[in-house]
Amino acid sequence: MMQDFTSSPGGNKTAKTGGLIGWFLSWRTPGRILVILAALATLLRLFYAEENWRGKRDWETYKHQMEAKGVELDWDKFIPPPVPDDQNFAMTPFLAPIFDFNPRPLAPGQSPWRNEEGLAQVTNFASAFSSTDEAWRGGVWQQTFRMTDLEDCLLLLARQTNSDATKPSFTTRTEAATAVLGALEQFKPVLDELRAASRRPYSRFNISYHDEDPAAILVPHLAPLRRLSRVLQVRASAELALGKTEAAFADAGFMLFVAESIHNEPLLISHALRLNILRAAQQIIWEGLADHRWSDAQLREFQARLQKISLLKDLYRPMMGERAAFGIRFFEYVRNHPNGFRDVLSQTDADRMASALLIAPAGWLYQEEISCQRLYGESVFSGFDPQSTQIHPRIIDDNRNRLEKGRATAFSAVIHHTVFAQWLVPNLYQIVQNTAVAQTSVDQTFLACALERYWTVNGKFPETLDSLVPQFIDKVPADICGGQPLKYRLADNHRFTLYSVGWNEKDDGGAVVMDKWGRSIDRAQGDWVWPEYPGK
Repeated sequence: MMQDFTSSPGGNKTAKTGGLIGWFLSWRTPGRILVILAALATLLRLFYAEENWRGKRDWETYKHQMEAKGVELDWDKFIPPPVPDDQNFAMTPFLAPIFDFNPRPLAPGQSPWRNEEGLAQVTNFASAFSSTDEAWRGGVWQQTFRMTDLEDCLLLLARQTNSDATKPSFTTRTEAATAVLGALEQFKPVLDELRAASRRPYSRFNISYHDEDPAAILVPHLAPLRRLSRVLQVRASAELALGKTEAAFADAGFMLFVAESIHNEPLLISHALRLNILRAAQQIIWEGLADHRWSDAQLREFQARLQKISLLKDLYRPMMGERAAFGIRFFEYVRNHPNGFRDVLSQTDADRMASALLIAPAGWLYQEEISCQRLYGESVFSGFDPQSTQIHPRIIDDNRNRLEKGRATAFSAVIHHTVFAQWLVPNLYQIVQNTAVAQTSVDQTFLACALERYWTVNGKFPETLDSLVPQFIDKVPADICGGQPLKYRLADNHRFTLYSVGWNEKDDGGAVVMDKWGRSIDRAQGDWVWPEYPGK
C-alpha cells in the first residue's frame, strides 16, 4: 500500500497530505485566508472583551468585599492634614525650600524648585555622611560592638575637601573627640536652628501626595534628615567621650525627635528611615550606658520616650497607605497612561515576559490589582497584629515561601496575574522583619536604662527582670516574637545577657548567628541580643 500510494504521479494531493493539513491547503486562496483571519480576529476581540469584562467585574466584587470589612482604600484618607507654617518644624527656613515648588506647568528649562539656592544648602548639608560605607556608625546589631569610630568620621569630613586625606590617629579617644567637635562646628548654626524649630507643636513635610503617579512622589527631605541624625550621633559620641553628658543627652533627645518628625507619613520609605534614625539614637544611649554616663533623671527621660514608641503598630499606617497608593492609585495611573506603564517596566528588573502586560487585555491589570491587595491583606497583615504588637514569623515565612514558589517562570506570573505582587514581595516582608528587629531594640534599650538605674542604686545588676518592677519599670516588655517576656541572664554583678528569641522563635541561649559571609547578623537565625558593653 505504501508503494502504491507514493508512486501514483496523478494521485490526489489532498489524499496524500490528508487530514487538517490537506483541509488547510484546499482553502489556501486569498479570499478564504481573509475569512480565516477575520474569524481569528473576531475570536481575539471576543477573548479581550470577555477578559476585560471579567477582570473589572472581579475587581469590583473584591473591592466591595474589602470595603464591607472596613478596609480603607482611599489614598486621600492617609494624607496628614495641613498645619500652620509658623507651627511646623518642617517649615523652618533651612528646611522650607525642600518642598517650595514652582507652579505647574513649568516653563521650558524651568526648575521645579522655586529657591534653588536654599535647596542646594539642604542637599549639600553634611554630605560627608552620605557615604554608603558606614563602618563608623557604631555597634548596635553588629557582631563586634564598639563605640562610634570618631577617627573615621574625621576622615569622612576631611575627604570633602581633600580626596587624598588619610585617616587620622590619636593617642586617646578624648583627643579624637576634641578634634571631632571642632570639625562639626561648621554645622552648629543649622543644628541650633533646627533644635529651636523642634519646639514647634507640629511636623509635616509638604509632600506632593496628590501627584497622579504615586511612584513619582518626591521625598527629598529624607536624605537630609538621615545626614542630620548622623551629625548628631557623631557629635553626641564625642560629647560623651569628653564627659559633656548634658550636651550628649540633648543631642540624643533631638535624634529621637527627628525620628518622630516623619512618623505620620504614610510611606514605607519614611518608616524605614525612622527605624534608621532610631537605631542611631539607641547607639548613643548604648555608649552612655557602657561608661555609666547617664544620670537617673536622664535614664528616666529616655525610658519615658522609648516606652511611647510602638513601631509595629505604627507600621500599619504606611503599609495601608501604600496599599491604597500602589494598590489602587498606581493601577489607575497605568491604565490611563500606557507610556507611563512602559516606563515602570523599563525601571524594574522584571523579565521581558512581564512586558506582555502591555498588550494583554486591560482586564488583566484588574486581576493584578486583586493580587496586590491580597498580598497585603491575606499574606502580609496575617503575619502580624498591630494592636497586640506581636509578630508571627512562621506565618510570614510560609506566606512568602508560597508566593516565591509562584515565581518559577515569568510566564506563570503573567497568566496568574502576580507580576506586580511579586515585585512587592521582597520589600514588604523585609520591612516587616526590620520593624520587628527595631522594636525589639527599642524594648531592650528601655530595659537597659532600667537595669542601669538598678545598678546605680544597688551596685549590681538584678537576678531577674522582675526585680525591676515596680521601682524602675511598670512591667517587663513582651518579646515581639512569641509573646513571652524578653530573656535575661545574669553573668556576674557587672555583666548580663538580654535577648529576644528572634525570628526563629527558638531560645538559642543568646547566640548570634552570622550570615554565610560572616559580615553581618543573620536575623532569621539565632537570637536578637542586646550588645554587651565593651571592657565589662
